[in-house]
Amino acid sequence: MRVAFVSARKRLGTVQAPFFRYPDRYYISMGVLGFSLLPIYISAVGSLGYKILLLLVLSCAAGIVTETLCSLITKRSVGYFGIGAWLLFPLMVPPGLPLWMSISCFAVSLIIAQSLFGGFGRHMVHPAVFGQLFIMINFAKQFNSSFIKPFSNPLFGFNVFSSMSFTDKTSLKFFAAGETLPLKEMLAGPHVGLIFEIFPYIVLISGVVYLIFGDVNYRTPIAFITTFSLISMVGAAVLPGTVMPPIQAVLGGGVLFYCFFIFSDRWTSARTSGGRITAGILAALFTILIRSFSSNTEGIMFAALINYSFSPMYDELVMYLKNLKRVSK
Repeated sequence: MRVAFVSARKRLGTVQAPFFRYPDRYYISMGVLGFSLLPIYISAVGSLGYKILLLLVLSCAAGIVTETLCSLITKRSVGYFGIGAWLLFPLMVPPGLPLWMSISCFAVSLIIAQSLFGGFGRHMVHPAVFGQLFIMINFAKQFNSSFIKPFSNPLFGFNVFSSMSFTDKTSLKFFAAGETLPLKEMLAGPHVGLIFEIFPYIVLISGVVYLIFGDVNYRTPIAFITTFSLISMVGAAVLPGTVMPPIQAVLGGGVLFYCFFIFSDRWTSARTSGGRITAGILAALFTILIRSFSSNTEGIMFAALINYSFSPMYDELVMYLKNLKRVSK
């Protein structure tokens, strides 16, 4: 559901609907996103090698080429490039994954998740999330064997292309097995996992900055992190050994990154306040259920996919209840 006019927003109870008529607002928001991600990229390059910087450059190049070609072929354009996905995707893959595999899958995700729906602004699924899932499903073996240990010296990566210390023991698997670390070490890292998992405190600080200044959907992230923490706390008490305690659950894996940078996306969010809060609550529930009762130790990307599928239903339900309440009066 796309509501681009203020009068319709008020009547339907929608919030922060994307404005296709004001590109400056969008590009300012993307500038804030780039500024927020800068500390994450700097720390990733220093800990893993300048391959991460090359991955970012190739991701932006693939985005420009793919979206331009698709726009020319389909002869449809809304005047925007999907810059957010270009900046986020390089952080959402294992650092040891071959560059060609990451970029080719990202290009395919832009075609399937964005261009086939009419271009940026009309897509239902975040292309970066779709690209991550595309790699996980089609290149599962390579995905699960491409994790590498960060350098002990956080500046050493600026001098080498990439770390070669491959491992399949991620920090999230370590926490899921019931192990723990001192809080300072869990928060400060470095962790083994996807690129955005290395230093949780940097993601936390950068995410808060983006949430405050980025002109984004803040309702879903707040509802998500609050619900996730509460359910993890109760679940760990009721089902110890099955549900991870809240600190390990939040600081391990992609919870912080998805919370601040994926669930805050206005273009793929529900359109009503109630719908966005519902999306956050259900995303937290789905993530914990998948992590606790399936063979997948992460699960949050599947929770995001479920939300993308049912967000219109959340909005329909919220507006139905509002109208029902109005009629009853």
